[in-house]
Amino acid sequence: MERWNFLVKLFETCCSKLSISQLHSHCLKVGLVHDSFIVTKLNVLYARYTSIHHAHKLFEETPHKTVYLWNALLRSYFYEGEWVETLSLFRRMNYVSSMSIEESQRPDNYSVSIALKSCAGLQKLLLGKMIHGFLKKVRIDDDMFVGSALIDLYFKCGQMNDAVKVFMEYPKPDVVLWTSIVSGYE
Repeated sequence: MERWNFLVKLFETCCSKLSISQLHSHCLKVGLVHDSFIVTKLNVLYARYTSIHHAHKLFEETPHKTVYLWNALLRSYFYEGEWVETLSLFRRMNYVSSMSIEESQRPDNYSVSIALKSCAGLQKLLLGKMIHGFLKKVRIDDDMFVGSALIDLYFKCGQMNDAVKVFMEYPKPDVVLWTSIVSGYE
């Protein structure tokens, strides 16, 4: 337990390429690079403080990818404005999960909301509608953040009626959905 507390503290203090490289080397040395929590944390640090390419390299070197690791890289590409790469990675995640029986690799509401936001940024309505159809199929379309991303997508693609329709599907919209619908009309 002390070792984990120590590592968590180390992750919190890393903020340079050198400190991240040293932490990564230590994790390699003691055999922690097979731990999904550690790899995900390292991935986030590489993306935040060095480059997305280092994060992607670590991702590719990881044999067992959890949804958290996929989401960490999706998020990193999205916030770098790399929406095409975000969608490419989401498609790959979807493909890998369709070939696997493991739940741990399937896209979740966070993965989907990032993909929808990327569609909105690129104004890829057709792809966004395909993802919306996927949501209904796997029944994760009731999440407020997914709903917000759908509303944003439809507004940015000029589909006001579809945006309102999504909003109306929520019996008790929260502040996230209200903000999305109001922002769409601005």
